[in-house]
Amino acid sequence: MANKDKISDWDSTPANNTDVGGVAIAGSSSVRLGNDAIQTVMAQTADLNASDTIASASTTDLGSKAAQYLQITGTTTITAFGTVKAGIIKIVEFAGTLTLTHNGTSLILPGAANMTTAAGDIAFMVSEGSGNWRCVSYQPAASPQRTLRGTMQSLLSGSQVDFAIPSWAKWVDINFHNASSSASGSLIVQIGGSGGIETSGYSGSFNVGGTPSLLTSSFVLIGTSSAASIASGSLRLSSLDVDTWAAVWQSGFSSAAGVNNGAGSKVISAGALTTVRFATTGTAFDNGVVNVLYGG
Repeated sequence: MANKDKISDWDSTPANNTDVGGVAIAGSSSVRLGNDAIQTVMAQTADLNASDTIASASTTDLGSKAAQYLQITGTTTITAFGTVKAGIIKIVEFAGTLTLTHNGTSLILPGAANMTTAAGDIAFMVSEGSGNWRCVSYQPAASPQRTLRGTMQSLLSGSQVDFAIPSWAKWVDINFHNASSSASGSLIVQIGGSGGIETSGYSGSFNVGGTPSLLTSSFVLIGTSSAASIASGSLRLSSLDVDTWAAVWQSGFSSAAGVNNGAGSKVISAGALTTVRFATTGTAFDNGVVNVLYGG
């Protein structure tokens, strides 16, 4: 039987605890050995209460360190925290930026999504045994910024632009400026979850030149217009639930007088919102820019 070299090696069955750090505590031990064992227990407890560092790795073995408070250095993506018995608690501080990869088994993270750390962030990790760890609390070093802007995308080519949306977002704005396509068509927004962009199940209506039409396969920001048309506008998505989103939008032409608007909703069949798409049905974009703004 392996030596009990740290508290996480101790067994809940008393008879299995035959030594402390290799010092025997079973059988006809002498008083001296008993004293040595007690001193070793005190040393191991002191180790537990100390702090230590460990370098980030794909598997960052938290159980290899006796200290309960660990600082993780480096920037290597972490997918697992090693194998140790269930119930062991580790408090980890991150020295810099790295990615924690959620997989629902060996590394269970809040929101069931990957996390990017920052220097000074602290995570409370609990072992569930068999190499599985759960983050029961995550404390950012700084207050999280809850309104974020994406990277503006040019609309000089291609027929669609996709933006990734984090799981915590409760609203999303899609804003576009001077958008135009190379052939007649519509400007639309579609959304999706883990199963990809969805092309059905959009309900509501949009207005084109005073004539309302029902939504079916997308939110229609601009109805069918000529290649010479140039439009700007904004669509706001608001969360009713993790998979249910309401939308309202307004857009107008700068190439000729005209306003389009609409409102609707969509239930994502594949769960939480992960992606929004701005697209044209008119072959390809040839002018303009688009970006997203989102918050929680």
